Amino acid sequence: MAIVITGDERTALIAFVREGLTDFEAQMKDPRLIREFGAQLNERHRDFVTVLETIETNTVVHRDLFDRDQTRDLQFLVQAGCDQPDDVRTRGMRTVSESAIEQVGARLVKLTEGLDMERRRTDFPVDSTTAPTGPAPSGGEPTVS
Repeated sequence: MAIVITGDERTALIAFVREGLTDFEAQMKDPRLIREFGAQLNERHRDFVTVLETIETNTVVHRDLFDRDQTRDLQFLVQAGCDQPDDVRTRGMRTVSESAIEQVGARLVKLTEGLDMERRRTDFPVDSTTAPTGPAPSGGEPTVS
C-alpha cells in the first residue's frame, strides 16, 4: 500500500519541515560551514525550499511528488524539525503539546522513511528474472563475525 500523508498529518509535516528548514538556515550562518561547503549550502537550501513548496501546494503528499533526493531531503527536514528542543521551536509549533509533537514527529519520521523506501523501489525495481536467488558465491572478501 502506498504511503500518503493528508489532513492533520500533512499540516504537522509542513510544520516539521519548516522547523528543519529554520534550523538549516541558522546553521548556514556558521562561518566554518560556509568555508567548508560554500555554494553547496545555497544549493541545498534551494532543494529544501522546493520540498517545502511541494508539500504546501499539494493536499495529498505521496512519493510521486518527489524524486529520490527530495524524499531524502524531506526525511532529513522532518527529523531535524523533530530534533528541535522546545525552547527553540517556532511559534506555530509551540501551540502543540510536547507529547503530541513527539507522537506525530515519530510517525512522520516513519512515514517519510517509507516514502523514501517507496521511491527507491520505483527507481530501482527488482527484476525477479535477474535477481540472485541463491546464496552469494564464496571466495569474495572475508567477513567479520
